[in-house]
Amino acid sequence: MLNTGYEVLDNVLGGIKKKEVIVLTGYSHVGKTTFIINIINNIAKQTDGKILYFCTSKTELDKLLLEKITMDNVEIIIDPNITMENVKLKCEEEIKNNLVLVVIDPAQYLGISDNTKKYTYRAILEEESFISKSLNSIAADLNIAIIGVYEIHRHRITKAAEEDVFTHDYKKILNLKFDKHFPILHNSNKRIFLHRDDRHKHKTPYTYNINIKEVSVINNNILVCLNK
Repeated sequence: MLNTGYEVLDNVLGGIKKKEVIVLTGYSHVGKTTFIINIINNIAKQTDGKILYFCTSKTELDKLLLEKITMDNVEIIIDPNITMENVKLKCEEEIKNNLVLVVIDPAQYLGISDNTKKYTYRAILEEESFISKSLNSIAADLNIAIIGVYEIHRHRITKAAEEDVFTHDYKKILNLKFDKHFPILHNSNKRIFLHRDDRHKHKTPYTYNINIKEVSVINNNILVCLNK
């Protein structure tokens, strides 16, 4: 079992176990990538096992963050066009090197076969369903843990709630049923929702050392409130 390095979170999460798919989610600019990189560095110090970090982001800003990963047992793959099949093959290849953890940031674009195509809402849900089933299959078959980073968009929340929901109303959001509108969240073993009160005023600096203010559980979702 692996630990995130944040004791207050580990006490609720119960550690990161083999065959688990955990989704780290939240709105934009809340600090998801910064937070997951801190977790990767913490885990890399605990184990000699291999960690794969797939960065599927198209932004240069996220790539700057990767410079914070300094441990030798972490391999970074930057490829906005990587497919699920490529991820699976790479994971299978690294099993011989004692692969223990795979992180995909963000996870929701892995199923998009054509980034230039305008997908319907139904097609997006089908793609995400494929992604979630594939990640669960890889985790189970290879006996590894997977963490997927997932950005929540307000229009999806509005559809799920059948009403306009303010982005700061996170308690209402976590009481929603994720089955119809968020397949990746619904099919995961554990969900961690990041929240920061001032995310609209201040984007998380890329050198920022994130600290947790509070951890709670709402409707089987782990809510992590970050300090401003």
